Parts: sequence; structure tokens; C-alpha cells
Amino acid sequence: MGPSNKYKAEDQLDAVALYWLNVCGTKPEPLSIRVLGKDRDVRLDIAGGSQIPKPGAAAPESARMLADLRTSWHGVSRLLLAYDGSPLSADFLDTVMSFLDPAIEVTLIDVAEDDPDAEGPADPAAEANEVVLRGVERAHELGRIVTYKVVKGHAGQEIVQEAIDGRFDAIFMSLRGIYRRGDTSAFASNTRYVLENAPCRVILGFAPKSIPSSTTSNGI
Repeated sequence: MGPSNKYKAEDQLDAVALYWLNVCGTKPEPLSIRVLGKDRDVRLDIAGGSQIPKPGAAAPESARMLADLRTSWHGVSRLLLAYDGSPLSADFLDTVMSFLDPAIEVTLIDVAEDDPDAEGPADPAAEANEVVLRGVERAHELGRIVTYKVVKGHAGQEIVQEAIDGRFDAIFMSLRGIYRRGDTSAFASNTRYVLENAPCRVILGFAPKSIPSSTTSNGI
């Protein structure tokens, strides 16, 4: 507050402090009172004061809170991560592995879809297996041990079925770069199917602008 033309700065502090103690009762909440003028800067801290912490001062407490949040995850103990080996999917894997609590079990899943036009690999299942194994290796480089599953069929349906059979608590899926343009209503059919039929929560994410959009056969 600014200085009063009638009262001394100390009187202003006393008046506000008395009011605050009356409001809070027997256990006052932290409060910092400051009278700042052209030639005066007087401060009174109640119950330790309420000040912006100095850089690094709150680091241990922040770290503890972050650890608690990561550990809790609102009941998630098993997570299914859709992985197709694209740059976007690989970036998403790095992101998830970096912040997810190590106690949460992660399974990577890739779906080998039939290619009626025969423009894809000769053996989609073998290709999907190689892709997901690279994801497992990447997770290992990040210090995480994950399991994996390769299935054949329609991506959306197979992801949902695996979530049901495996009793997963959450599904992670990456989105293509098109969603950065703001049209989040035009989900790919596989994404929409998972959103509408998943037995658990679904977390969707997309990569930063530095990662170009890529198209894969399964679209997960």
C-alpha cells in the first residue's frame, strides 16, 4: 500500500495486522504487508509472510509435489500406448517415457492392417513387429522396460479390444499434424472409434511443429 497522509507507516502496518488477526482467528494465515513510498519502504510479515520465493528456494517442495502427482495418476497402473514408428509416434513415446511414473506398466501396440491395394509391405505383421521392437528399444534407452503387442485387423477396433482384454486403465494415442490447423472434429476413423468405444480414459497428443506430419497405413 502507499503511505498515508495522516498516519505513520508503522501505524498502517499495525492497523492492517490487527485486522488480519481478527479475520483469521487463532491461527493467522501467512501475509506480507508493505508500505511503499517515495522515501519509505516498510514491511511486516505475519506467520512467515507470503512472499514470492527466491529462485531455487521452492525446488525441493516442487519436486516432491511432482513426484506425488506422477505416482498418483488417479488410479492408472497399466497403460496402452499406440505406436507405429512414425516421427510423431516416436516423439510421443519419448514424451510419455520422460514423465510417466516408473511404477506404471506400459505396453506398446502396433496394428498390422490389411492393404487391399498391395502398396504396403509384403508382410504387414512382420513389419509391425519390427517397428514396435524399435519402440521397445527406444524405451529401454530411456531407462524404461515396456512390453509390446502386435495384432492384425482394424487399428481402432484392435486397440479397444486389447484395452478390454488387458484391463488397461488408459490409452495413449498420437494425432497427426493436421489437428494443429484447428479442425479437431475431423478425427481419423480409428481415433474416433477408440474415443467412442474405449473402456478407459483416452489421452490424445500431437507433436511440436518441428516434427512433420507423416502418413501410415494404420493411422494411429
